[in-house]
Parts: sequence; C-alpha cells; structure tokens
Amino acid sequence: MSEVCHNLAIVFWISANSYWMISEFFHFDALPLYGFFTYKHTAIIPFVLGILMLCYSYLWWRPRHPGVVETM
Repeated sequence: MSEVCHNLAIVFWISANSYWMISEFFHFDALPLYGFFTYKHTAIIPFVLGILMLCYSYLWWRPRHPGVVETM
C-alpha cells in the first residue's frame, strides 16, 4: 500500500508540474480564473492531492496495519 500511495503522489506531482509548465509555455498562466486566482493556481490541486496521498499512507493506513511488510 505504501508503494501505491507513493507512486500516486509522484503521478499527481508530475501532473501538476506538467500543467504548470504547459500553462506558462502557452501563456495562459496569468489569465484570471476567479478573483485573484489565475490558471496557474489550479496546479495546486494535484499538488495537494499528492500530499493527501502521503498523509493517508503515513497517518491513517500505516498505524492501523503495523504488521504488514512494506516493499519499499
């Protein structure tokens, strides 16, 4: 389970970085989305999802399954 959570976190972070770089390359990063939020700020969503995956792994799943052998 730990490996799955880490791999999903990596996928979310790579997706966020890719979106951020693409938005800067095509110059829509500074366009307003809502209030002071721009399209660049939407990259926060996958970053947070990656952090939540690791929090789930370390704070919820691992303490409830102490005897499970980790593959990492």
